[in-house]
Amino acid sequence: MGETCVARHNSHPLSPRTDWKPGDIRGVQQITLPLAEVGTSFLPDTKKSAFYIGIFALIGVILIWLLMRDLQVRIQQTRKLANAAEIKNFELSAAKAEAERANRAQGELIVNVSHELRAPLNSVIGFSEILKDERMGPLGSPEYPEFADEIYSSGTQLLDIINSILYMSQLESGSAGMHQEILQIDEEIFACMDVNAAAREAAEISIKPLIMDDLPTILFNRKGLARIFQCIFDNAIKFTDPGGRIWIAAQEFDDGDLEIRIKDTGSGILEEMLSEVLKPFRQADGSRARRFEGVGLGLAMANSIAKLHNSRIDIESQGGVGTTVILLLPSNRIVVDAGTADGTNGEKPNKTDENAIAA
Repeated sequence: MGETCVARHNSHPLSPRTDWKPGDIRGVQQITLPLAEVGTSFLPDTKKSAFYIGIFALIGVILIWLLMRDLQVRIQQTRKLANAAEIKNFELSAAKAEAERANRAQGELIVNVSHELRAPLNSVIGFSEILKDERMGPLGSPEYPEFADEIYSSGTQLLDIINSILYMSQLESGSAGMHQEILQIDEEIFACMDVNAAAREAAEISIKPLIMDDLPTILFNRKGLARIFQCIFDNAIKFTDPGGRIWIAAQEFDDGDLEIRIKDTGSGILEEMLSEVLKPFRQADGSRARRFEGVGLGLAMANSIAKLHNSRIDIESQGGVGTTVILLLPSNRIVVDAGTADGTNGEKPNKTDENAIAA
């Protein structure tokens, strides 16, 4: 008994004793049963528990088997996908290698064929020029100079086509040399206008320059820029009827970009063909009965050169109205005025500054 129990029993009126002390034992109960009866009394519960345990174990085994089966299926599927991906990667690598080999072979073929064709063409052109000019004496018949002139003209035209194809191949392969130079844009424009003066006069086409004063100098390949202008002017002259006009405008924007626009009053390009004419060997009219000759390399060549200089060419045109070709040079192509940039009193950067400007 504890102290609380002792206090209660010693003070209770019905308590047989009043001298209880902590630690006294007030009463003891004892039950005695045969062992056999104890075992038999718990046996049904044990069987029931074993039954349920067996059911749960069986369900667990089935679930584990299903999970393992699903896992094996997923592993097999993963292996199949990995094998298929590996085969596809191998096929893609093989196709890429074949395409690269074909491109190299195509480039080599174009170079070799161009070289083989240019050699005899130069002979044809050279000897026809001798005949045309009667450098070795009179030919006798008045038709001979005319025939020689036709041979010379056709040979020159064919040589130009071969040179264009060869140059386009070099642009696509990245082997065309593009040495950067500091150029005065207005001088390059007027120089190209002078080169095309004879062709414009023969086609009775006038040209009007609208070029702002104080245009900046640019960093560009001189031959590449001249070829861009040449291709655009050739197209403008070819597709403009006699009596037509060509405008060329150049201006610098506030953000530093420089824009050159060459507009003509020619036949124009249909809207659905605008994206095609910048691709090699594509023309606004590709039919055999087309009015204008050419292999479709001019604008594509100009576009490729522009891309090599981080520049771009856009075309605005309307069928039967005219075409505007836009050359846009970004601000990183513009040479900052030396007088404000490095304190050299306005002197143009020399050749040693080109690497720094390009960077």
